Amino acid sequence: MIGHSNPYICVIGAANVDICGYPFAPLEPKTSNLGKISVSIGGVGRNIAENIARIGVNTKLITAIGSDGYGRMIEGHCIKAKIDTGEIVQIQGENSSSYMAVLDSNNDMNVAIADTHILDNITIDVAESKIPTIRKSAICVMDAGCTKEVIKFITDSCPETIFFLDTVCTVKARKVTSFLGNFHTIKPNIFEAEVLSGISIKSKSDIIKAAEIILRKGVRRVFISLAAEGVFYNDSEHNGFMSVKSVNIVNATGAGDAFVAALACCHLAGFDIITTVKHALAASHIALSSKEAVNPKMSMKLLTETVKELQYVQ
Repeated sequence: MIGHSNPYICVIGAANVDICGYPFAPLEPKTSNLGKISVSIGGVGRNIAENIARIGVNTKLITAIGSDGYGRMIEGHCIKAKIDTGEIVQIQGENSSSYMAVLDSNNDMNVAIADTHILDNITIDVAESKIPTIRKSAICVMDAGCTKEVIKFITDSCPETIFFLDTVCTVKARKVTSFLGNFHTIKPNIFEAEVLSGISIKSKSDIIKAAEIILRKGVRRVFISLAAEGVFYNDSEHNGFMSVKSVNIVNATGAGDAFVAALACCHLAGFDIITTVKHALAASHIALSSKEAVNPKMSMKLLTETVKELQYVQ
């Protein structure tokens, strides 16, 4: 899949440490609760980069980390996953991005605190220093975590670069509405697609209409995630709904990140859109079957086998 010219995919986005507390009994406020605490590495951009690397494509990650233990943990995990960390920016005296959640006895979130401001240190000046790396990439995948000004600066500065976007959430999706055409491919969910298209989505016909509006803004391919119901895809020539039968969910975190990673890898490989959607849904399926945000078993071999094994509904 990598080819003789040794291309790479550049990923720009968040990298953080996720801390989750699982109580053994119903939570009691204002006191210590016995339970289990897990620490893992996450962040949409970093998750996408790890999936791409595990699929077998050279990957460079542009993100910001602090000069703390979490930063060393994030960088070490990336190196172990064979992600090129040479473009990661370390901010002295800053805490790395982290997310701390306390779940209830039903494993639903009770309260959480997100400390993710470090990505604001990717300023236009910092972004400008990364432009050569971005321009040389076969594809640049961005999550919408950087500031609007930085995202626009990067995409405006590299008009020949193929940009993919993971909108992440509705608030962050609003950042890109005025320059959506700078992106070749986007992967919003229904709520984010409402923001990008400017219409309310209540039916399948609304989904189709929203995708058409997004394409008219200059996007070449749109994949609207429908959660358990699969995806709607449109590239102006081919469009349709596709899903997978009998999905066993262990952990839904990271399924969308795996989907985007597969989209990028398939575009690099020159796959048609139907084959691309099948691989992207298979990548999500692999992610859903793991307790971790990125399935450590992810590989091109497993992805190919999963595409053959799954039953697709069109």
